[in-house]
This record gives sequence, structure tokens and C-alpha cells, in this order.
Amino acid sequence: MKVYNTILLFIIVTISSYAQVTVHLQQPPPYQFKVEHFWKIVLTNNSDKPESVYLKGTATESIQGKIIEATSSIITLQRGVKVISGRELGPFTISESNSRYKNIILNTGGLPSGNYEICVAVLAALDGRQIATDCISVVVENFNRMELISPFDGEVLGEVSKETTENQKFKSNNKTPVIVFSWLPPVPVPPGARIGYRLKLVEIFGYQSVHSAMSSNPMYYQSSIISATVLRYPIAARQLLPGKKYAWLVEAYIDDFKTQESEIRSFELAGGDENTDKYSSNSSGSVNRFSDVDFNQYSGLPSGLSSYKTNNYSSSAINYFGAPGQIDLFGSPSNFKFYGDAKFTQISSSKPAQFSQLPLNYWTFEINPRLSVYDIPFGLNIYLSSLNNSNRQSLNSVSFFLDLDRLKSKIKERISEKVKETISSADSSLGKLDIEALSDPNKFAENAEKLGLISPAEKFFLNIKTLGIGRTYPEYSELTVSGVPVNGLNFEFNPGIFYLAVAAGNNSDGINEVSFKRSFMAGRIGLGQKENAHLFFTLLKMKDDDQSILPPVNLFLTPQENQVFGTEGKISLFNNLLSLKGEGTVSLFTRDLRDADIQDGSLPSFVKSIYNPKISTSYDYALRVSAVFDQPKNDTYGSFAISRIGPGYISLAAPNIRSDQLMVEAKINKKFPGKIIGIKMYVKYYQDNIANWKTSTTSTASLGLSFDVNFPKMPYFTIGYSPYFQSNDAVPANQIIKNDNHIFNFMTGYSYQLGSMYASTMFAFNGQWQNAKVGIIENKFSNTSYMLNQSFNFEFPLTLSSTFSLTQSKILSISSDITELDLNGNYQISEMISLNLGGTISNEENFTKKKVIYMGSNIILSEWLRFELQGNISNYEDLSGGGINYNDGMLQASVLIHL
Repeated sequence: MKVYNTILLFIIVTISSYAQVTVHLQQPPPYQFKVEHFWKIVLTNNSDKPESVYLKGTATESIQGKIIEATSSIITLQRGVKVISGRELGPFTISESNSRYKNIILNTGGLPSGNYEICVAVLAALDGRQIATDCISVVVENFNRMELISPFDGEVLGEVSKETTENQKFKSNNKTPVIVFSWLPPVPVPPGARIGYRLKLVEIFGYQSVHSAMSSNPMYYQSSIISATVLRYPIAARQLLPGKKYAWLVEAYIDDFKTQESEIRSFELAGGDENTDKYSSNSSGSVNRFSDVDFNQYSGLPSGLSSYKTNNYSSSAINYFGAPGQIDLFGSPSNFKFYGDAKFTQISSSKPAQFSQLPLNYWTFEINPRLSVYDIPFGLNIYLSSLNNSNRQSLNSVSFFLDLDRLKSKIKERISEKVKETISSADSSLGKLDIEALSDPNKFAENAEKLGLISPAEKFFLNIKTLGIGRTYPEYSELTVSGVPVNGLNFEFNPGIFYLAVAAGNNSDGINEVSFKRSFMAGRIGLGQKENAHLFFTLLKMKDDDQSILPPVNLFLTPQENQVFGTEGKISLFNNLLSLKGEGTVSLFTRDLRDADIQDGSLPSFVKSIYNPKISTSYDYALRVSAVFDQPKNDTYGSFAISRIGPGYISLAAPNIRSDQLMVEAKINKKFPGKIIGIKMYVKYYQDNIANWKTSTTSTASLGLSFDVNFPKMPYFTIGYSPYFQSNDAVPANQIIKNDNHIFNFMTGYSYQLGSMYASTMFAFNGQWQNAKVGIIENKFSNTSYMLNQSFNFEFPLTLSSTFSLTQSKILSISSDITELDLNGNYQISEMISLNLGGTISNEENFTKKKVIYMGSNIILSEWLRFELQGNISNYEDLSGGGINYNDGMLQASVLIHL
């Protein structure tokens, strides 16, 4: 009996000791569960001694049963309460129940959509006995990424085609069009969930990419959270300005929790002809501030700004400055030449703008000096602004670059002059010259060498495709590196068939609760010419410094690491008429560098040999093949592409990638003889759920068709139609999605002479209709806009213009009509001074009314100095009874220097 009592006492004491260990599993973010979330726990040891334990996490799906089990290493749990992280529990072993779940977890790091019971058990290290457990229920829903619809990426709103302006002598008006933003929702929508959206918009300054602008600039406009997938830019918001470029994105919230962001797109508002920005071939370039300044017509920043325009700040068609005044240095006019421009702008407002983060007063300063050394052009771009804020990425930037486009331009000019000289003099010593062949961008250096028009130094520097130091924007491919800012070096060298590219520096600064400091290193090496046949290999590594900021208070900011390996090949056929291109890449992504190592599991051995995988590491791949037919002689272009981007594929250097996508797309552009008639068409179709990890598969199809007619001395017209269709194959009837969006545009205009006066008339119609259906719940939206513009150019230097527009909108159950009338005039007082004056009345029936008077002046003080002044006074009335009535004023003054 004594022995029995002793054994019983021992068992009671042991059980009591173990019972004093508890575990609490923290709730993961809504609709998510990643492997590392197993270890977001709190352990409590209420006993008097440390305990040696290990943990085991399991995920059990309501239908499939247990699908994953993860086991930690043994730890010693001291007395008291401890918040445990994965780093303290590793390394881990992970096992999956079948190959489907194994691949999904390997590629995405998370669980497929479903209803789960997540449990974590604490087990004694001595005998494996369970001493504590905790379970939570989790609903996982893997959404597809939202897609922005309108405005189209890179669209110039209100733009009149180049052929139209040439044939009609037609000038765009400076009236801001009604802008409607629209997008497709994330799918699927969980039953009973409340989904909302917030639109963010920033102005793009200097040479920023859209990613740099969104992370560095204050919000020009930020909406409240809305339920519709459309938003008309409010009358009460700060006015969007002609000639300016903007970046925008949409955030999605489910039950007030932010679940994702869309890609970032850009658009621009067209101004007059004098404000039309010019694209450069590699778009890296310098600001073209004056209408006839030749040196800035070609850009030279490092590659990576191919989708961005440079700005022309002239405010009338007057040639304010003549040819650039280049300064000869050291008494050697042919060897060293200095030129450049600068602009300082001060903006002041009397009242903070609604929905905006812009301060009452701020300034910007752009300096763009250029130096030509033995005809090799170099440049420096400096952008400074009081808008720079320590809570955002730096807006201020400095970049030094080789102006490759200007170098090419000068050589092409020599070839063109030599051809004209040879033809006019009937000199046959150079043989028969083919002007079109000589203008071939892929052979112009070879042609220049044959004609003796290129120096050895110029020939060498033409092999440098990109050279940038400071703020640069490397551009490798859509799947690897595309438009993210890098503060460091960007270099591309392509002599003969050898190709080498290197980009290194910092991608972001460490800002508490915003971002870790992130390093960037990328390289490419291969054979062939970048523009022609080639085979390149790419390596990218981006890594956060987890010591660069204080430990974040929020649970979602984690130090990350990303490596991408890829290869790209291209071949050209039929004298470059047809090119075939393919790219394959593999991405390794770690969501939290502080997590513990993974001891074994599903990662291939070759991955472990080159990468130190954590429990939050996943990998996936992407493939893209394309064919392009390009015949410039006949103005014909066509392309066809197929891409497969895995659900877990991530490149931090290409944030706009839409993962989990199998896509087919085709484009056709054709201009008929004389460029009188032009047709553009694209077709795109894609599906998600390629790994069968969602509750349904969503299909999206879109079509774009535009038709331009520009007969001389006849009215021009442009017609465009773009429908979008989205649907899924969800089994429950209440989760079936069917969304469609239709955009139709029509524009026509004519320029004519009335005696000594020239006149232009333009009419435009824009319609957008959207129908969103989830189950039996259906929401409809429509927006139609009519605009009529009339302008008169008198024989004396006066231009008058008027614009009337009517916009009819219906969002959900709310209907509104907006009428707007704008009158403005421009008068050239003298060759040195011009003035403009105008006013706008906008009225949204039963909601808002806004009256604006604006004026501006340009004053040439000397051949190198110009002063520009713009201002407005506005009155806003709230007709809905909210009582938000106010007066506002804004003044913008600029000083422009041109050497």
C-alpha cells in the first residue's frame, strides 16, 4: 500500500506540474494562414522550474482532414509568460498529407482556400506527452488581385492624335476632362463579407516611376472607403492639371481590414500642343522645357523609364527661347560644351485641399545641367522639394547619366546631312545609299562608321546602353526588374555579342512602421545584342535589413528577402520582321527573415544549397513566350504572347506582376497609307487558380478597339470601345460572380477659317457602364459625358476658347448630373509677355457647386530667364445641406533658367 500511495502521489504531482503550462495561439490576419502563423503563440509556465518541451502544429480542413503538420525543435521554457517567435523554435520539420497540398504550401507558403481548425500542442521533450493545446477556427480565402480598368495605363486623357494636329492644324484645349476611375473587384467575395475600396492618387514629379511616386509623394487625392468599384473624381477635390502626370492604385478592405493593393498605373492630362510631352526611346531623359530646345528632345537617364514622359513647361506656342546657348569651356568650343536648364516653383494655397495631404505652401526645384565632352554628352538631374518627408521614401533625388539618346541623335543627324549632301551633289563615290536602311536604329552606328561620321570615342560609348549613378530605375523585363527606384549604380554594356548589366544600391530607406532598409543587387550576362537576337541570364537579390528600424508594433511589417533567377532568349527572323522571345524565371521569397530555418520538407536540395530557407520561404516560377511582327514601312505591328505566372511568384523589383495567372494576349496596330486611317486592337484572356488552391476559378476577358480617321481638310474622328468580362465557376449560387464593364469613346473635330480668323470645333463623348453581380445581388453603374469645345484664333494675338460639358452618373441608387462651363482667353501683349484669363462654373445637381476664376502670365526677362505666374480663386458650395462652404485661392510662381 505504501508503494502504491507513493506512485499515485508522483503521478498527481507530475500531472499538476504539466497542467501549469498553457499555450495561446494568436489569430492570423483575416482570410489568411501561412505556415509561420503556427508559431505566433504565447506560452505560460506557472510551475517552479523550467520545462523542456517542443511544439506541434496541425491544420485540419473540414472536408479533407489533416493536411499539414509542423514540428519544432526542443526548447527550455522558463517560468513565466513568453511570447514565442518562430526563430526561437527552429529548425522545423514540415510534412504534408498529399502532393496537392505539398505543392500549394511549397509555392505559396499558405493553405488553400477552405475552413480549418488550427491547433498547436505543447509536448514534453522527455516522453512526447501532450501537456497543453490550443485550437482556433480559420477561414482561408485566396483572392485574385484586383485589376484596374480605367484610365488605361499610360493613357493621355483628352489627347488629339499627332496626325490630327498635322492635318487639321488642330490644337488641344486645356480643359480637364471628367475622369472616372474603375476597377474589377478581388474574387471570390466571402459570403456575408463587407468589401470596400480606397483610391490613392499622387502626382509624378521629375523622372519618378509610378512605384517611386507612390512611396515618396504626399497624396494628391485619397478617397474615403467606398463600396462601389467606380469613382468619379470629385469636383471638390484639388483640380488635376493639364500636362501633369499622375499615379494611382486602389486598396481593398474586407470587413474594414486591408487585404490587398492593386497594381499602380499612370495617366496624364493632355494640355495644348505646346504642353505635349515627348517620349524618348529609352525614356530616361531630360526635361524639355522650351518648345524649340533641341538638346532636351532626347533623354538620357538610365533605362527603366520607358513608360514615362518628359515635361514641357511652356504655356503657349510662343518660342520663348531660341536655340540652346551652349557655353564653350576652356577655350575649346569643339571639345567642351556646357548647357542646361533649371526651374524653381513655389505653390501657395489659402486653404488645405479636401482629400489631400498637400500642405498649404511648398516648393520644387529642378536643375538639369548638361556637359558635352568631345561630343560625348553627360547629364545631371537634381530634384529637390519641401514635400520631402521623413515618414516617406525620399522625394529628393540626384542622378548622373550618359545621355545616350542625344549621342545617337547627333550621329543620325550627321548621316541624314551626308545623305542629303550626296544626293544633291550627285556624288556616287559612296555608292547607292538607302536612306531607310541608314535610319535603321540597329545599324546606324555601322552606317556611320562606313561614312566616316563617327569617332572611336563615340563608337565605344554607343556600346554603353545605360550608365546612371544616383537615383536610377533599372529595366530588365516584366518578370524580373521593372521600374523600382535604386539609389546606386545602373550600368549596361553591350560591345559586339557580349552583354553585361549590373545594378546595385538601396531600394528603400528604413522608416519606422513603414519599411525596412532594402538592398538591391541585380545583374545580367549573356551573348547577343540587347535589341536583336540574344541569350541572357538574370540574377536579382533584394534583402531587408532587420536592424534598420525599431521592432515594428504592427504584425504585418516583416523583413523580407527575394531572389529571382531567370533566362531570356530572343531570335529575329526575315530581316527583323518577326522576332520570337521567351523568358523563364524562378522566384524564392522569404516573408520574414527572423523566422527559423526549415530542417527538411519540400524544398529541393539545390534550393537549399544556394538559399537559406526559412519556414516562411516559398518558391514558384513564371514563363512567358511572345512573337512580334513589326514592319515600319507599312506601319504594321502585331504581337502574340502566352504567359504562366505561378500563384507564389514574386519579384519585389517588379511589383505590378499579377501572380496566379495563365494569360493569352494579342495586339494589332495598323496605319494605312498616308496615316489617314489607323486601327488598334488588343485581346486579352486569363484565368487564375492554376494551382487549384482557390474555391473557384475566375476568368477575365477584355477587348480594346480604336479607329482613327484623319482626312486632310475634313473633320477627324476617333472611336474606341473596350469591354471587360469577369466570371467564376463557384459552385454555391451565392458566390457566383459576373462582372462586366463597357467603355465607349467618340471624338470628332474640325479646324476652319472664317475670314481672317481661324476656328476649331471639337465634340467628345465618353460612356462607361458597369454591372457587378454576386449571386442574386446586382449593382449597376453608368457614367456618360458630353463635351463641346469651340476656339477662335484671331489675326491679332488673341485666342478665345469655350467648353461646355454634361456628365450624367448613376452609382448604385444615387444619380447626379454635372454641368460645367469654361471660358478662357490668351493674349500676347508683346513678344515678351503673354496673359491668360478664364473662369469655370461646375454644378453637380443637389450636391455641389464650384466657381473658379483663373489667370496666368509668362514674362521673358532675358534670353535665358523666364518668369511664369498662375493663380486661381474658387468658391465651393455644398448643396446637399452639409454646410461645407468655403472660398479658396492658389498661387503658383515659377522661375525658369535656360543656358
